[in-house]
Amino acid sequence: MKKNTRLVYVSDGANEIVVRYEDLPDVIVDFNYKFGLTNLRVCDYKNPSLEPLLTTNGYFLDKCDLKVRADIIDRLIELQTGQEEIKDYKICNTDILEKLEQENDLKKDNQEKEM
Repeated sequence: MKKNTRLVYVSDGANEIVVRYEDLPDVIVDFNYKFGLTNLRVCDYKNPSLEPLLTTNGYFLDKCDLKVRADIIDRLIELQTGQEEIKDYKICNTDILEKLEQENDLKKDNQEKEM
């Protein structure tokens, strides 16, 4: 993933993954096709808070930030109605991503000390 890619946490209550923000519509619909009606909670990865960016009721939006809704609604509807196919997306385990970030931070610290 590129460094400036916006990431989000997606949780179904038992499992938590990280995906690219731009892949949210595909993730929402794909999870619900694969696992049955699944209620999801999506939070910003870099700025997690108690208030999620969105929640779903199955593959329908339940509560959603207005900016996020504007960003994803067209693709989400196209996927729900079968006008578009679900595209491939990458899932990252939160533990692995946090470990990689720690390693990158250590490398940065070491490079700064060398200067």
